[in-house]
Amino acid sequence: MTVLKTLSITRSRFDIISSMLDSHVALNEVEIIHRYDLDSSEYTKYIEFLVSAGLLRTSIRENKVEILKITEKGKMFLRDYQRIRNILCEDKISRETITT
Repeated sequence: MTVLKTLSITRSRFDIISSMLDSHVALNEVEIIHRYDLDSSEYTKYIEFLVSAGLLRTSIRENKVEILKITEKGKMFLRDYQRIRNILCEDKISRETITT
């Protein structure tokens, strides 16, 4: 039971990370907080992690607003993550079909 609970929490975090990387547009802090229903503390933790991991980079617009953009490494992570999710979903469907 503990393993399933841990996987559920991890999946949720990875889903948020994946969604943040998959936004296809440059976003600022307010847009991210509202879009992903985060508080400012959670936002800071996610962004610090994603930037330090090289998955996102920060940029300053002319109006001095900081925006975030996905890096090539972030695009690679997103492709791999989506591929893994697809494999796991296919496996789940296969197991459900066999057991029913």
